[in-house]
Parts: sequence; C-alpha cells; structure tokens
Amino acid sequence: MTTDLDSDMMEIIKGKMFADQKTIVFTRTGCLPKSIDPDTMYVRLTGFDDAARDQYIQMAVRATSDLADKIKRDLNENPVMSDLCQVPLFFVLFAHLSSDCKDVLNCDSVTQFFTYMLRCLYVHMRKKTDEGGQHDTLTRETADLSGLRKLAFEGLTDEKQTLVWEKKEFLDKAGKECSEELIKIGILVEEELLSDGTDSDGFKHSTYKTVIRFYHKIFTEWYAAHHLGELAKNFLFFRSRRLGHILQRIDPQDVQFVFRFACGLNPITFKSIFRYLRGFNANVATLCIFEAERKVCEIKGIVQEICSEQVKLDDEDSRLLQRSKVQLLTTASRNKIPISSVSLVFCFQSVDLKEECICLSSGLQLPRLHTLQELEIYGKHDLREIAKDILNYSARCMALKTLK
Repeated sequence: MTTDLDSDMMEIIKGKMFADQKTIVFTRTGCLPKSIDPDTMYVRLTGFDDAARDQYIQMAVRATSDLADKIKRDLNENPVMSDLCQVPLFFVLFAHLSSDCKDVLNCDSVTQFFTYMLRCLYVHMRKKTDEGGQHDTLTRETADLSGLRKLAFEGLTDEKQTLVWEKKEFLDKAGKECSEELIKIGILVEEELLSDGTDSDGFKHSTYKTVIRFYHKIFTEWYAAHHLGELAKNFLFFRSRRLGHILQRIDPQDVQFVFRFACGLNPITFKSIFRYLRGFNANVATLCIFEAERKVCEIKGIVQEICSEQVKLDDEDSRLLQRSKVQLLTTASRNKIPISSVSLVFCFQSVDLKEECICLSSGLQLPRLHTLQELEIYGKHDLREIAKDILNYSARCMALKTLK
C-alpha cells in the first residue's frame, strides 16, 4: 500500500514531480489565485483505489473483514452507487448507511440515494440537538431553501462558475436559518480565507475574510437542480432565449448531476430537459432517462427516437452509462421498438448462450434483443475463436439483418 510519505502528491509538493513546471496544489477552490493565467491546466483528483477504500472502511466503519467485503460487494453490484462512490465522501456515507440500513441498497438512481442520504443527515443532526428527528424534512426543505437553490444555480451557470461566496452575500441570498442548519449538518462549510486587498492609502495588505461553500460540488448541483426543475416546469420558458443563453455557458458533462437530479426530482420536466440535452450531450441525456420511475408509455417516443440511430456501448463509458444504455435497449426490445444498430466498441467480453446474452468487460450483460437489426463488434483481441458463439447469439435476435 502506498504511504503518505511516498505518494505522488508528496512528490509534487517536494518539487520532485513536475519540477520543470509551476505547480499549485490546493484542497480548497477558494484558494485559487484570481489572477491565474487563463491557459492554466487544472487536474482534479476525484477518486481513489481499492487499497484506499479498504483503509476508509476500516477507519470509518470499524468493519470486520467480512463486513468490509460485503460493503464492497454491495457497491460493485449497484452501478449507480459504484459510479457515485468514486468520490471518497460518498463512499464513506454509503459504507455507514449500508451497514446500518438495507434501504440504501435499493437505490436505483443518484436522486434516490441523495434523497435518502439527506434525510438521514437531517435526522442525525436533529437527534444530536435533541430535536428527535421528528420534523418533516421534505416539507421543511421546500419551505426554506428557495433562496439557496437559486444561489446554487446562478453560481454554477455564472460565466466563471462561482463555488465560494462571502458569508454576508451568502446569508443575504440563501437565508440565515437554513444556512446555519446546513452548516451544522455538514453540507455547507464556513471557513476563513486570506485575501489580498488595498487600504485607503494605496498600500497592499492581507486580511482574512469569512466565506461559505458547499462541502462538495455535487451538493451545489443538488440544490441547483431544484431551481432548474422550477424553471423547466414552464416549457416555453425552458425553450426561451434567456434560459438557453444561460445553459449554453455550462458544460452538461461538468454539471451532469444538475440535469440528472432535476429529472429525478420532477419527472414532469424530464422531456423538456431531455430534448435540450440531446443536442449537446447524448450520454448525459441517456443517464437522465432512468432517474425517476416512469411507465413505458411515458418514454416510448424517446426510446424510439434514440433507437432509430446507432446506440454505441464503449469501453470508455462508465459502468452506469453502460447500464443505462442496456436498460434502454432492453426496454425497446420488450416493447417491440425497432433497434437500428448496436455497436460494441472494445467492451465485448464473451457470449453466454445459456443466459442468451453478451457479457461485457464491465461485468454487465446485454440480453438477446428481439428487434435488433444490426450488430457491430470491435474487439481488443481476435474474435475468431468465439465466432461460433457470436453467430449463435445473433441467430436468436430474430430481426437481425447485419453482423459486422
């Protein structure tokens, strides 16, 4: 296991790695210099390896080896949680919640997990403050957080993306009561930052200022999604130039959770958001489809639209994205919706004829698709050895006309 003393981060700090470049290492986005060169390259650490996960479980949950193995197994079996828990914070929360309550294992979307997680955080905080957790959390949120939601949305859609606010500005816009409560819970963080300024005589000096930020950017996206949902309720406003101009300033891939949460929290707005996203980022649009439970009749037109074009499953796709695409194709097949073409790009593993499915390198399975018309397979290795199995699978896809 890599220790703190020989990690890449320590090598960077010592100046041994990237020694020929000016490198800034920081843990707070608010510490980033305002005058930084616009061509600066940013590298953000967002995940950790299996060894670090094991260490987290031992430290945070005090788990036995059997319990630790079960937590990791539960995580691997749930693509939604596995994708989200690349962030250490949410991995630790999942480890705590899954060891105490089985409901978290049934979360099929990030919206479900966040709703459940926030309820647990509120209840835990109120128990600590002798309130007993008897409040209706969801009702209270709806009544208290409109200012916070708007502030989060405007911060993410700002041209330079604002993720840290001066305390007075934050309290004025978000509200003092809800801000203090979210600081107690740990969703918001209040901290002192050193700021450069100039006094009345023109002399430069440094002072400390109090700022407030969300503990993690995904929390910002959660509250921003509520505001986006309110805007998207009005389809005409969502299609208007004003909102279009705002959304064009943000990269859907960078703030994908805003759109996914919005679709999960308010299914009525899903079609408006999906139509908008399809023109910018088809992968994020696909992830939004299954954020909320919907009847097939509600998404049939969208499934037809997607399946009329080639659906590509790529080895570079996240496991969650692959699962969403497989779910989409399965829905089309079961409802006799024609699937124009499926392309497997370096993600083909093998064929399981007993289960009548293709096994992907991610561990997912692509079942027999009755309405599939064309199948393309690009392999990392020579596929001739299993060509017979591929042909047998293809023969069971009754509408298949072309195999490449």
